Amino acid sequence: MFLSDVSIKRPVFITMIMAALIVVGLIAYSRLAVDLFPDTSTPVVTVRTSYPGASPEIVETEITQILEETMSTLAGVKSVESTSSAGSSSIRVEYELDYPVDKAVNEVRERVAWVQRRLPRDAEAPLVLRFDPSMSPFLMFSVADASGKTSQTALRRFVDERVAPRIERVDGVAAVDVNGGRQREIQVLLSLDRLQALGLSPQQVSAAIRTENLDVPGGLVTDNNRELTLSTPGNFKTIDEIGNAVVFNRGGVAVRVKDVALVQDGFRVARSYTRLDGQDSVLVMVRKQSGTNTLQVAARTNELLKNILDENPNLNLVVTRDESEFIRTSVDDTLRDLLLGGLLACFVVFLFFLNWRMTFITVIGLPVIVIGTFWAISLLGFSLNMITLLALSLCIGLLIDDAIVVRENMFRHLEKGEDPRTAAGRGTAEIALAVLAMTLSIVSVFMPIAFATGMIGKLFKQFGITVSLAVFISLFEAFTLAPMLASRFDPRGRGGKLSKGLSLSLLIRGYRGFLSWAMGHRLVVIGVAVAVFAGSLFMTGRVGQGFAADMDQGYFEISLQQPPGTTLETSDRIALEAERRIREEPEVAHLLARVGSGSGPEESSISVRLKERGKVRVVQQRLRAKLANLDPNTRIRYSSQMASLTGSLTGAVSVRGRPILVAVQSNGSLEDLDAASIQVARAIAQVPGAIDVDRNVKPPRPALRIEVERARAAEMGLSTAFVGATVRNLVYGETASQFRDGAEDIDIIVRLREEDRQRAMDILSLPMASATKGAPVRLAAVSNLVPSTEPFEINRLDRQRQIMVGGAIQDRPQGDVIADVQKRLEGELLPPGVSFRFTGQSRQMQESFRSLYFVMALSVLFMYMVLASQLGSFVQPLIVMLALPLSLVGAMGALLVTGKSLDITAMIGMILLMGIVTKNSILLLDFANNRRREGASAAQAMIEAGQVRLRPVLMTSAALIMGMLPVAWGIGAGGEFRSPMAITVIGGLITSTMLTLIVVPVVYTFVEGLKKKVARSEQEE
Repeated sequence: MFLSDVSIKRPVFITMIMAALIVVGLIAYSRLAVDLFPDTSTPVVTVRTSYPGASPEIVETEITQILEETMSTLAGVKSVESTSSAGSSSIRVEYELDYPVDKAVNEVRERVAWVQRRLPRDAEAPLVLRFDPSMSPFLMFSVADASGKTSQTALRRFVDERVAPRIERVDGVAAVDVNGGRQREIQVLLSLDRLQALGLSPQQVSAAIRTENLDVPGGLVTDNNRELTLSTPGNFKTIDEIGNAVVFNRGGVAVRVKDVALVQDGFRVARSYTRLDGQDSVLVMVRKQSGTNTLQVAARTNELLKNILDENPNLNLVVTRDESEFIRTSVDDTLRDLLLGGLLACFVVFLFFLNWRMTFITVIGLPVIVIGTFWAISLLGFSLNMITLLALSLCIGLLIDDAIVVRENMFRHLEKGEDPRTAAGRGTAEIALAVLAMTLSIVSVFMPIAFATGMIGKLFKQFGITVSLAVFISLFEAFTLAPMLASRFDPRGRGGKLSKGLSLSLLIRGYRGFLSWAMGHRLVVIGVAVAVFAGSLFMTGRVGQGFAADMDQGYFEISLQQPPGTTLETSDRIALEAERRIREEPEVAHLLARVGSGSGPEESSISVRLKERGKVRVVQQRLRAKLANLDPNTRIRYSSQMASLTGSLTGAVSVRGRPILVAVQSNGSLEDLDAASIQVARAIAQVPGAIDVDRNVKPPRPALRIEVERARAAEMGLSTAFVGATVRNLVYGETASQFRDGAEDIDIIVRLREEDRQRAMDILSLPMASATKGAPVRLAAVSNLVPSTEPFEINRLDRQRQIMVGGAIQDRPQGDVIADVQKRLEGELLPPGVSFRFTGQSRQMQESFRSLYFVMALSVLFMYMVLASQLGSFVQPLIVMLALPLSLVGAMGALLVTGKSLDITAMIGMILLMGIVTKNSILLLDFANNRRREGASAAQAMIEAGQVRLRPVLMTSAALIMGMLPVAWGIGAGGEFRSPMAITVIGGLITSTMLTLIVVPVVYTFVEGLKKKVARSEQEE
C-alpha cells in the first residue's frame, strides 16, 4: 500500500507529520471555546413597553396588538408571543434557528420605530432587547457590606451606579437586573383637602416643580473685549427650595408647594425584599446575549467582580449561581471519562497481545488522533463542549480499532516468521481495503446530518462531524504511524521469541465447532435471529421515551404563590417561615429569597443551593412534606433547575419550563379560554405520572373601573384620557423632575398622601383641572366608580390569546405520559373556537424524534451505498447490515435493565451503533471473499474467516466496550445526560458481536448457495 510503504521507507517524514499534528492540536485545544453544549439557542428579540397605570386589557389593545401586527410579517419569524400585564407589555419574537440575530434585532427596531407614533403618548418608548427575558440568569450574586456601616440605601445606590453599569459593558452581557436594598426619592405628598380648599389641580403642582427646577442657558455676551457665557441657574439646591416653589399667586399671596404638600427625602415604596441566608441584601442577576459563550462571558464577568472587590474591600459578595462552574466541571469530567476510557482500551490491547512493545505500537497513535481532532474541530469553529467530548469519549475504542486490526494482522505475519519490515508492509496492505470499508461505513452513518433540522440538527452535526474527523485521522494513523513503528520495533524482543498473547485456542475450537453446526442448521439459526429481533421490538415498546436526561446542578427553586391582592407583608411573613424550615436541612449551603416580583407582591421565590450535586430530588422530597402545611392559601411549586440541551436552566417553577406543556388558544373571550384551560388542566392531572399540573394564568384581581360620563366631561373640557392620566398621577405618582444631590440624580415624585389614597371612595374626591369652569372639579362630577375585576395578565401566541397548561412527570417515562395526555385531550370536548397544541419540551421531543428517525433511515441507505461500492455487490451489503437489527435487542435490553429512557442521547447512540456493528461483518466478509477468490467453498471460507478474524473482532469489541464504560457509569457532572448514549452502544455491541459471529456466516453461506442454484438453473436452461 502506498501510504504504508512511504511510512516504512521514510520514518522521519511521518514522525514530523505526527509531531506537527500534535503541536497544532495542542495550540488549538488551548484556544477552543468551552461551553456546556453547542449553541442551539433560538434567536429571540424581546420588545418591552411600559404604560404605567394601564390595565392588562388596555395594554393589550393599545400596545401589544399594534406591535404584534407589524412583527408577525417579518421574514424568518417563527412565532410571536406576548404578555400584557398591568402597566407593561412584553413581546417575544422567536426566529428560525439559523436566522442572524443581529439582523433580527435591526429589523425589529425598524418596525418598532415605524409604529411608535400609533402608541399612546403616555406610554414609554419601547425597548428592543436581544435576549429572552424568560431565560434564567447565568450568574447571580448577592452584595452586602461586611462592616455593617453602609445603609441599604447607599448599598443599592452603589450597586446601581458602580457595579451594574460596569457589568452591562462586559462583552456578551445582555442585561443586569438589580433587586433589593432601598432606593431614595424626593416625595411631594399632596393633601387632598388642601388641593380642594385652594382649588388646585395636581398638574399645577407638578408644572411648578418642573418649571422652577431648570438651568436655562442664555447665550453669549461681550464685556470689555471678553466673551462671557450667560445662564439662569434654577436647579433646586436643597429640599426646602422644592417646598418653597410657587404654584400660583392669588390676590398677591403666593401659594407654594409646601402649602399643599409634604416634601420629604424618602424611599421608594418597597415592592420586593431580597435576603441571602436570612440577611437583607442586594441581588444582582446577569443575563447573557443569545448565542454567546457562557464560559467566556462568565470569566469576563467574574474577573470584573474581582476588580470591584479589590477596589472595595468592605464588600461581602457571594455568588449564589454561576452556570460556568457546572459547565467547567462537566467538561472536565467528560475529559476524565475520555482519558479513563483510553486507558481501559489500552489494557484490552495488552491483555490480548501480552506484549508491551506491540501494545505500545498499537496505542501510541491514540493521543495523536485525539489531539489532532481538537485541531480539526477548531477549524470548523466548534467549541469544546459535552457533545464534541462525548463523541470522542464514545469512540475512544473506535479510534484504535483500525490500529488494532492492522496490528493484529501484522502480528499474524510475525507469527509466521516474517521480519518486522515485511510483516508491517504485507499486514497493512492485506487488510487495507477492509479497514477503509470499516471507516467509510462509520462516516456514511453521519452523512445525513446535512438533512437534520432544528435544534437536533445543530446538536447532531457537531457529534457526527467530530466522530467522522476522528475516524479519518485514525485511518491515516493506522496506515502511516503504525506500519512505521511496527517495522522499526521488533516485538519479539532479545530472545527472538514472539509472545503468543492471550490464548484463544480453546475458544476458537469451540467457535469453529458451533459455527459448523450452525451452517448445518441454517433455518434454525435464522429463525432464532428473527425471534431475537422480534423480542427487541417488544422491548422497544417497554422502554419509555424521553427528551433528554436532566443534569443535577446542586440547586433548585421553590415558588410561593399567594392569592391575588395579598400584601407584601403577608407574603414576606410566609416566606420567612418557609426559609426557616428549609435552613433546617443539613444539605443546604445557601438560601436566596426574593419576596415579591415585577408582577406583584403575591409571588415569592426561594433559590436553594446545596452543598453538593446529586441530592436535589432527595432534598425536594423531604421539603414537600415539610412545607405541605406552610399555609393553606399558598401554592408551592418546585423546580429541578436542571441544565437543558440549550445550556439554560429548565424547571417546574415556571409553567413554561415543565416537560408537559400545552397551549390552549382562542380568539374568543377570556372567560371561555379560562374555562377551557381549567378543563385541559383537569384532564392532564388525571393521567398517571403527571404531577404539579398548573396554568400560567392567575385568578383575576379585584379592581375599580372609573367610568367617565363623556358628555358631562366634555362640558367641563375634560377627556377620558385626561381623567385617566390625572388619576394615575395622583395615585401611582408622577415623576415631575429630578433633584441633583452631588453626582446623584433623584426622582421627584408627586402623588397623594398615603392616607388620601387608602380608601377607594376617596378616589371620587380627586380634583380635575377644568378648562371651562376655571377651577378644578371633583372626579365624582364626571364619572362613577364601579367595582370590577381585571385579568392579572393576558398571554398571546401568534395573535391569539392563550393560556399555558404545564405539568411535571414522576415515576413514568416522559414519552408515555405525553402520549396518554394527547389521547386524553383528543377525547375532551372543548368549546367552539378553542384549540390546543403541544409546545415547549413536549413539541421539541416529538420534532427531535421525527428528525432522528429520518436521519437513521438515510444513514442505513448511505451505508448500503458505501458498502455496495466497497464490496462490489448488491447483496453482500445486506449481509453486512444484518448486524443492525441484531444490535437492537442489546441496546433496548440495556436501557430496560438500567432503567433509562430512549431519549435524544440514546437515539444518537443508536445511530453511532449502526456504524460500529458493521465492522465485524466487514472483517468476516473481506476474508471470506478473498478465500473464495482462491477457490475455497463458501462454508470453508467463512469458517476460516471466523477462525482468523475472531481475535480482532473480540479485541475491537472489547476495546470499544471498555472505552465507553466510564461514560456509561454516569459519574460526575452531566453524567445523567451522557450515560444513556454509552449504555445503548455497549448493549447493542455485546449482542451484535455474539450474534454476528454466527448469523452472518450462516446467511452468507445461505445466499451463496442460492446464487449457485440460480446459476445452475440458468445453465440448464
